[in-house]
Amino acid sequence: MKSSRQYPLSSLFALVAVMLSGAFLLMSTHFYFHHLLTRLEKTAANERARRIIGEQIVSDLHKASAQFYQLLAETRKEKRNFTQHLIHQELADIRTALKVIESGGVFHKAIRHSSQQDELIDEIPYLKTDQERYLIELLEVNPLLAEIEEKVVILENLLHRRDLLQQAAGQNSDLFQAQQELHRFLKNTEPLFDKISEAGNSIYFINTKRLHELDIQEKSLARKYQLVELAIFSTIFTLTFSLFFALAQKILTINRKLQQEILDKQRAEDLISRAKQEWERTFDAVPDPIVLLDKEHRIIRLNKAMAALVGKPVEQCVGLKCHQVMHGTDIPPSYCPHSLLLTDRREHKTVQYMELFGVYFEISVSPLFNREGELFGSVHIARDITDQKQAENALHKANEELEQKVEQRTIVLKRFIDELQYEISNRIKAEEALFQTQHQLLHAEKLSAIGKLSASIAHEFNNPLFAIINILVGVQQHETLSPQNERMLELAIQECDRMKKLIQNLRDFNRPSTGVHAAIDIHQTIDNMLLLCKKEFNDRKITVEKDFAASMPAILVVKDQICQVLLNLLTNARDACQNGGGTIKISTKVLDKRVAISVEDSGCGIEPDHLRKIFKPFFSTKQELAGTGLGLAVSLGIIEKHGGTISVNSQLQQGSIFTITLPIMPENTDPADHRILL
Repeated sequence: MKSSRQYPLSSLFALVAVMLSGAFLLMSTHFYFHHLLTRLEKTAANERARRIIGEQIVSDLHKASAQFYQLLAETRKEKRNFTQHLIHQELADIRTALKVIESGGVFHKAIRHSSQQDELIDEIPYLKTDQERYLIELLEVNPLLAEIEEKVVILENLLHRRDLLQQAAGQNSDLFQAQQELHRFLKNTEPLFDKISEAGNSIYFINTKRLHELDIQEKSLARKYQLVELAIFSTIFTLTFSLFFALAQKILTINRKLQQEILDKQRAEDLISRAKQEWERTFDAVPDPIVLLDKEHRIIRLNKAMAALVGKPVEQCVGLKCHQVMHGTDIPPSYCPHSLLLTDRREHKTVQYMELFGVYFEISVSPLFNREGELFGSVHIARDITDQKQAENALHKANEELEQKVEQRTIVLKRFIDELQYEISNRIKAEEALFQTQHQLLHAEKLSAIGKLSASIAHEFNNPLFAIINILVGVQQHETLSPQNERMLELAIQECDRMKKLIQNLRDFNRPSTGVHAAIDIHQTIDNMLLLCKKEFNDRKITVEKDFAASMPAILVVKDQICQVLLNLLTNARDACQNGGGTIKISTKVLDKRVAISVEDSGCGIEPDHLRKIFKPFFSTKQELAGTGLGLAVSLGIIEKHGGTISVNSQLQQGSIFTITLPIMPENTDPADHRILL
């Protein structure tokens, strides 16, 4: 039976093979002749391009010839130069065309329409040819080009000589000789242009003949292709018909044998059906849910226990995805045992809680292989372990509650210890702060006592100083002194005035604040404070620079309080210049409705961490007894009560800039309406 089947199949394969071979042969023949025809068409296109280039060369030669004779008719040198330029241009175009013929490339042909003045450039591709005869004909043109150029130069010289003789009167014999020489030159030039005509005719003839030969080859190739195609088609038709007739006879014989074979197969299928029914009854009798899955997680078969679990008939479950039925999701869960099995082809077991059914299952997954040993799916067996799992969960919950109680007691004890440590730390910090505050207040009290003592001393010095000034002024007015003594007396009076101002500034500074606003000249106030600090600046070799605004309006402030702020800033700038030397710059400027006062030093600068603390009370970076830490805090309070601001910009080892802004006194303002109480 098997050999009888193989014979018609082999005949059928032979028939198909013959048809495919014939089709392949036809296609191969078609492509071969098409390839030949394409080559002929490319060759013909190349020949046409060569013909166009050759015609262009001949045309340019004739143009050069015509322009050569046109030189004779030109009497003006400018016209002749222009004609010579045209001749050289034509010769250059011919050389370009010859280069394309020799090496291949793209030939640019200019096309001029009768209705348009502009030229259109037609690009003609050309491949290098192997036609030696045609190349020889074209290469013969090269000597003609050089000869034409030589003739043009000679003709120009002759014409130039003739023009010179015509311009010189009384030399008819020389003029006649020049004309005779020009006539002989033209007669000798005629063979050159005859050669040009012969070369052009030869180029045209060779190209025309070549195109005719290509046309004949193309027609011959088309006739050959038709004959070959007809022969192949006839052969294929004959072989196909013979094979088809033999195949039909064999199919009739095999048909009778197949009928008997079908009867035998039906008997075998009845036996298989009964065995399948027995296996299905056994499969459905298992109480645990069982399901068979393919590699795409689709259900192949399931028992009645699984169908009862999901609440659907068996027929509706087949073909559904397992994770859709068991988990209600579009993709398998991360712990899917079937996915793990597809990866390592091994058996897996897992315990999972199915939320859709509220049941714990112990799931075992085993691989399914076909006869060839290829994995095609898996079998799932699920066992209900809900009661066992609930008992385990109850025990685990009791253990967790016990651990939580122990942890809570531990947290309470730890919190108590932390609170106790925090209270002890706060008490230690408070005692340290109290000691520091007492120390700073004691130092501030000493400074206050020194201020009061300096005010008393200033008062005691003021009376004798006033008497000294009166005596010196009287001597200056009533006594006649030498110039040197007069100068010494003036210096003594000036120094006494300076002492008087120092005493007055010291008294004003130490006098309690009145809290009364007054319009002041801020520049004069700054000068008074610089006078107080002048000696210390000189001792430390500190240079003072002033950059005052040209026009500074009056500001409404409590004068002694602003003096205190300026003195604090100048003192801090002085202390910043630690190693002696340095510069302190005081500048002022007007900003809209406010004035700005800047005190800049070239000292050590302020550390970034200290910038946020410098305006806090009792914060100081100076050594003990060198500062109270109250200067900038008090200054900030004074400036803010005046409606102003104070800011700082500092960089380490480069210096600091303190800037104060204060409002300008409005017009028609009564100072008596303002009073600040500190």
